[in-house]
Amino acid sequence: MGVLANPAAVRIRIAAKAKSRAEAESLIEPVDAEIRRRLPNLVMGVDDDTVEGVVDRLMADRGWSFAVAESASGGAIAQRLIAPGSTQFAGARVVRMESLDLDDVSKTGRSLASSVRDEFGSTCGLAVVSDPGAGATVVSFVHPDGAEEWVFGRAGTGDIMQARIATVSLEFVRRFLVGAPVQIGRV
Repeated sequence: MGVLANPAAVRIRIAAKAKSRAEAESLIEPVDAEIRRRLPNLVMGVDDDTVEGVVDRLMADRGWSFAVAESASGGAIAQRLIAPGSTQFAGARVVRMESLDLDDVSKTGRSLASSVRDEFGSTCGLAVVSDPGAGATVVSFVHPDGAEEWVFGRAGTGDIMQARIATVSLEFVRRFLVGAPVQIGRV
């Protein structure tokens, strides 16, 4: 077993050497089961699964579609959703941070999530608003059963930060959809 961490994900690689693929998979299975037992709902996928692909499948399972409004992430979420051919992604809007009211980032996030949901005719809206002055990003998710908000202590507009904001935002949605805890704070 090996652990590989990078800004996009933490990967756990389980390998086994055996005479056949079936025998190797039978050796891997109990290790995989133990990891999933210790990390309930935190294993995002296997092999080539991506967080955006998993979110899309989870949304499809619920019959939900979603649209995205982004500020500091600069369209990174939409770009990731469009690449795999998402079936539940309705569209996106990138909003300049200078045009946002950052005095109440929570209210701005909720408003943008509702607005983008209505604009694209989707059942859900996801808004990601960063406040570089406060060093925080607010992720607002409006869905048919209510609304969620998560705040994490990262903000910025560089390529690496945009990728991190996109990954963390989609992971928050994924965790919500599977009923896993969402860690709040410095992620």
